[in-house]
Amino acid sequence: MAESAAKPTRFTLEQMRELAKAELHCHLDGSIRVKTVLELAKEQNVALPTSDEAELKKLVMVGENCESLEEYLKAFEITLSVLQEAYALTRVIYEICEDAKKEGVWYIEVRFSPILHMSKGLNLSQIMEAICEGQSLAERHLGINVRIIVCGMRQMAASVTIKMAEIAWRYRNKGVSGFDLAGPELGFGANVHRSAFEIIRKKCLNVTLHSGEGAGWESIEESILTCGVNRIGHGTRLVQNDDLLQVVANRRITIESCVTSNIQTKAVATLAEHPIRKFFDAGLVVVPCCDNCTVSDVQLSGEYMLIQDSFNFTPEEILRMTDYGFSSAFLEPSRKKRLRQDALRHNVTVLQKYGFDVIGPLNHLQFSDVVSPCVQDDVLTHFMGTSVRPNRDEVDPKITLDLIRKLPKVSAKYWIVLSSILNQIKFLSHIYFFLYHCNNLYRLIYMQAYQAQRILGLCGKERRSRNLIWKQYAVPNLQMRSRLSIIGKSVIVNQ
Repeated sequence: MAESAAKPTRFTLEQMRELAKAELHCHLDGSIRVKTVLELAKEQNVALPTSDEAELKKLVMVGENCESLEEYLKAFEITLSVLQEAYALTRVIYEICEDAKKEGVWYIEVRFSPILHMSKGLNLSQIMEAICEGQSLAERHLGINVRIIVCGMRQMAASVTIKMAEIAWRYRNKGVSGFDLAGPELGFGANVHRSAFEIIRKKCLNVTLHSGEGAGWESIEESILTCGVNRIGHGTRLVQNDDLLQVVANRRITIESCVTSNIQTKAVATLAEHPIRKFFDAGLVVVPCCDNCTVSDVQLSGEYMLIQDSFNFTPEEILRMTDYGFSSAFLEPSRKKRLRQDALRHNVTVLQKYGFDVIGPLNHLQFSDVVSPCVQDDVLTHFMGTSVRPNRDEVDPKITLDLIRKLPKVSAKYWIVLSSILNQIKFLSHIYFFLYHCNNLYRLIYMQAYQAQRILGLCGKERRSRNLIWKQYAVPNLQMRSRLSIIGKSVIVNQ
């Protein structure tokens, strides 16, 4: 009996590979296969320091003896030398996704800077088309969700970063989901590139920034205040300022934590000093990432194993971090929610398969908005604290005028604007549209100006006047949400 009741408390590497994960911080030029570097160099007649794969690995994979971020970045001179042709870019992003798929990655964001791939005459559009083609092929043939992040470079002129921002938003409908600022951090502040991030915000792209890796906590603060980041890459120096750490936690700014890379670049002196455990315990949204799979010689499952074994992360905490990865993805909200639900259902199945505790993790508040539609019935029943399943045939309450009167209502100030134009208006109306569907929570949806025009038609004005108001004084969308399980039809309440 004692043996059967015992639950495992650690994942093995193979079990970790089975978990659905999201990779949010992966550089194209730092994750190319060494074998591919050799093959591309031969095809393009590019001279490499060596043609021996074992020797080339020693040059490209920096190891733990790397002295600084600047030394770490030298490996990219070799990889970038073979990434100046369109076909090479398409091949490499596909292979990165292929490698990630083997590690249980369901969603990956590959970042790169187009300006670094122009030495042989490619223009920005050709580069972006090649990358987007590889992204599309990976999604089609590998069944993995792929997005692209375009990077500006800190050490380059602000005008170059503006060009990167412009090309990024122009490809937002072809797979580009975010903008980043990479490169040497110390001495190259983000404030210089303010104009580029103004463009990005106006075009509604997401923002992630390399911050707090090669410079102090001030760099992170600048990224938040100047660039409006959604996520922070690395952020190890955030531990230097508890007030700023609390700001990041309160704003739910995600930390893309790359433990192995941080040790190699000397962002932290030793593994034991890495702040990932402190960040997680402080309530920050922390997502383990690889940074550069080839240069750092790491895969995502191995990175999760490292933090599990070095910082005593429990299966529940590992499950939460995998969920953080999907909830922080630069995806459309509806698609993100569905992917998050599917990943959680898959991971719960994996935990059950190997005898891990499932009920404990699912009781965490983090999963309250996704657990009910994604887990199996028996788990959901236990999670809900009841043995009674929801009654799918339950009839919702009827809508009555008294019920509508009790609902909170939006201000009638928009109608006052109309009444000042049309003196014929003798009343003000509140129009509410309720969605009616069984066994869901419902919300009030938008009232468009078309309905306002219909109301104005009651005032006897000529159609020409009403059309003029339709164009110039259209009522803004009025939105309100309700937790009531009601919906139905248009309701007009005369005042």
